[in-house]
Amino acid sequence: ELIIDNAVTFPPFNPCSPNPCQNGGTCQPTNAGSFMCMCPAGYQGNCCELRTDPCMPNPCQNNGICTASGTSYTCACLTGYTGQRCETRDPCAENLCLNGGQCIPNGIGGFTCMCQNQYTGQRCEQRVDPCASQPCRNGATCRPTNSNSFQCICPPGYSGFDCSIREVCTPNPCLNGGACMANGFGGFICQCQPGYSGQRCQDSDPCASQPCMNGGTCFQENGALCCNCPPGYTGTR
Repeated sequence: ELIIDNAVTFPPFNPCSPNPCQNGGTCQPTNAGSFMCMCPAGYQGNCCELRTDPCMPNPCQNNGICTASGTSYTCACLTGYTGQRCETRDPCAENLCLNGGQCIPNGIGGFTCMCQNQYTGQRCEQRVDPCASQPCRNGATCRPTNSNSFQCICPPGYSGFDCSIREVCTPNPCLNGGACMANGFGGFICQCQPGYSGQRCQDSDPCASQPCMNGGTCFQENGALCCNCPPGYTGTR
């Protein structure tokens, strides 16, 4: 009679294979066919799945100081580092922006500088030249001021902030001592001295000084002075 033995041999059951303990816990079998986890510092639970102290071990990088709050934590970072775990180097820690510029991290490890009004450049290293745009007109000279503005030195005949206003009385267009007055419409009027007339006081008036004597009447004839004498008088004057 042929007898065939089909018995299969299984290895002993090991509840610790694979290791059910998390976070570096050590598994130990029990007599009841189960297991027990020996948890490292900072963890608890049947499988060491719970943190007892969120600051153990210290999750803060670069020597950040961990402060526990229930099951969560916050990191106080040392100067030069930022991020939830102090994992990011703060590019503005040394404030590379010059002349009062404000350093702003760009989120990718770099920074940008927000410059004061009178400075420009990647690091606010360059002073703005308010005269670069040539704001002064009519050949005026531009001079920067300390307040990031400019002053226009106007040539004769011009005035205004940017020398755009034409001074019609500079230089004086009136002749023979006449006084120039702007008429408000871009032109001028000449107030002539006695003895002169014309738009620019260019014409002399020989009768202005009343040269005729004894009540004689002065008049001009062909540009010459003439006197019309009263009865009883004669002569050129």
